[in-house]
Amino acid sequence: MFALLNDADYYFHHCLFEFSSVTNNNNKNPIAAVDLANLRALQPGAMVDLQISTPTSPKRVKTQYVGLDYPRCMIFQFPSLSKFGVLKDIIYPKNTVIVRYVLEGKSGQVIAFKVKVSQVLSHPSPLFITTFPTSLQSLGLRSEKRASPGIAAELTFSDSNLNHKALIVDVSHSGCRLGIEEQLLGSVDGEPTALDSEVTVCVDLSDKTILLEGRIKNVKSEEGYVFLGIQFQSAHRDIDVLLKRHIINL
Repeated sequence: MFALLNDADYYFHHCLFEFSSVTNNNNKNPIAAVDLANLRALQPGAMVDLQISTPTSPKRVKTQYVGLDYPRCMIFQFPSLSKFGVLKDIIYPKNTVIVRYVLEGKSGQVIAFKVKVSQVLSHPSPLFITTFPTSLQSLGLRSEKRASPGIAAELTFSDSNLNHKALIVDVSHSGCRLGIEEQLLGSVDGEPTALDSEVTVCVDLSDKTILLEGRIKNVKSEEGYVFLGIQFQSAHRDIDVLLKRHIINL
């Protein structure tokens, strides 16, 4: 294992190498070919979102993906202490981590999978190693893929009374990332996606409707969709319900 970690070229190229077979002889339940392809599409150095199990509530942090050694392990940079504080008490062997990342291409997917921490290393650089996932969940942004797990929502801009269909692709207690078809924004006057514009996100649950007020903090266009990073105006206890319904039932 240490030989692998000390040889950067090995695991970077190993991550991109195209295997002719996805059979995992060390696992009775091998990962599906489409799932393995989605893992290979995650480039070394890309940012991923981690949801780490704790005795109280899950903690969300971001870090860089380093590479994989199929079918043995995945490797991630230990999250920055300057941004997220001391994490050694929650990132430890056998603890569960849910990893999420976005493939913003033609497929337009949020990918999520669950693994367990295998080892934490401080040298040659702060890294942690996890088990290899046995399956992935995906949230498709295209209409034909919306049967996949996700959170349907309606978005209202402060200067408009119109509701626009949208999809929450990531959510935390402080905000969410929301995708909306670019053509839908043509019906809104002015500059609805201007930074710091006020919006309301409406989520209709089976037993109640949740209204979350926030401000737009970042905007990105991709393949006919606009992705909005929205910061909630205040904490809302109903966000816990959204977190439980957003691809964390792995």
